[in-house]
Amino acid sequence: MGIGRIGTALYLVDKSGVVIDEYGPAYADLDLPIVDGLAAPPRDGTALVDPELAEFAARVIASLGTRPELAKLVSQIDVSDRHNAVVILDGDTALLRLGEAEFVERLQQYVDLAPALRERLTGIDYVDLRFDERLYVRPARPVPASARAPVGRRH
Repeated sequence: MGIGRIGTALYLVDKSGVVIDEYGPAYADLDLPIVDGLAAPPRDGTALVDPELAEFAARVIASLGTRPELAKLVSQIDVSDRHNAVVILDGDTALLRLGEAEFVERLQQYVDLAPALRERLTGIDYVDLRFDERLYVRPARPVPASARAPVGRRH
């Protein structure tokens, strides 16, 4: 299914949430998304992965698998909210809120509109695609001048 990030460690996780192995150099040739939000509650000391969250992640990945050209764009998936899968694409910093259904359609909507959004906005924090024909975009907050690195003068 994917590479589950649990704490600071990465694991190969199957679609039912079973940890196959710790992710390492031997698996570098696998092109799988990193999946965040899979961790089981701390009180459940028996499992690393919450089975319901693993099932949700598996649904997202299986849905995207029907469109390989879209699936290969996905870098990360966050399923910590059981009703809102959040996706990050390779080379993009925007959080794409896809909800709990219609993952392919919503992701395609963003891919189609991304060039126009980038023309209008210098940075995007997130795009919420959960509302049928509407999408909501939150621009990235500009970095205040006081937080920027000082610029040296040339003489």
